[in-house]
Amino acid sequence: MLGAGLVAVSACTYAVFIVWSGPAMRGLDAVRFMSVAMCGACAAVLLYFLATHPLSTLVQPAPVYAYGVTLALVSTVAPSLLMGEGLKRVGAQRFAIISTIGPVGTLALAWVVLGERPGAIAAVGMCLTIAASVAMGLA
Repeated sequence: MLGAGLVAVSACTYAVFIVWSGPAMRGLDAVRFMSVAMCGACAAVLLYFLATHPLSTLVQPAPVYAYGVTLALVSTVAPSLLMGEGLKRVGAQRFAIISTIGPVGTLALAWVVLGERPGAIAAVGMCLTIAASVAMGLA
């Protein structure tokens, strides 16, 4: 239940971020806006880490830091900047509709690339995602 609740809060927070980012971007370009947003997210993660782990946990071998920096740049910074640019170009409403392809695309890739067979719950989730996208488009 805790995990489901955290996922729901995360989804709501992301939705608010997408909706409010349109007006906020009018005064900033996409790179500056996403930089501010990512710094805020980074600060929250660091505060959580410091509250739940001893500082000695940060002592790791050099390759761990190299992998961390690579993952941060390739998997977080670049996609976030691209997302910000896309959000600015198409607007919050269209971006929200376009971004619903993510869960459906993930399911399709898991099926095609990994050979996973989607179960009933995955199919229901995909149908809900498509229905939400259609409803937002019609609204």
